[in-house]
Amino acid sequence: MTSTVLTAVLAVSAIGFAASPIGISPAAAAGAGRVGAGGPPDTLVANPAASAIRWKGTGFGGRGAREGTVKLASGLFVIRHERLTSGTFTIDMRGLDAVLRSAAFFDVERYPTATFRSNGAQRVGTASWRVTGELTMRGVTKPIAFDTDVRWVELGHMVATSTFAIDRREWGVASRSSGLADDLVDNDIQLSLSLDARRKQASVATR
Repeated sequence: MTSTVLTAVLAVSAIGFAASPIGISPAAAAGAGRVGAGGPPDTLVANPAASAIRWKGTGFGGRGAREGTVKLASGLFVIRHERLTSGTFTIDMRGLDAVLRSAAFFDVERYPTATFRSNGAQRVGTASWRVTGELTMRGVTKPIAFDTDVRWVELGHMVATSTFAIDRREWGVASRSSGLADDLVDNDIQLSLSLDARRKQASVATR
């Protein structure tokens, strides 16, 4: 259930997201090439093998914790004017165990993936951003917002990490209508995302 991760996501969780080359010297940034206001946006493509999405859920008021991972199927960030302008991440839900794949929880047979589509990010710290977007899971789309920390390994190579919670009831996961008692499943699902993305294009849109 807690696999609602998605986050990611959650990702981006997406997740990661933002845009100016933090931690890179002006000389290094200049060496990568700068484009003007009319230049193309920069695209960072997520590496599923280097990214991680973990979820954790509890029952009975915090007891009976259950946790696991799901895989990032694909994802990308589109950056322009040193800001995230969009991003789309697809999560493969088929890695959940049999109980969570059932119709009462994530109904994976009908909805094998979850998708997070970002529509923007605002800087809230030196290397932190508040990401907004929509998470579609189990056939339901809801707005979410979460903070992410961005680390630039090198120019054009970004790792974004986030930890946040979502309310499973918003997506109809383990609801009363499924025949499960609400008090047996806690509402929040904790998500931890680490998204590794590299620049697809040769130039970086900085203005």
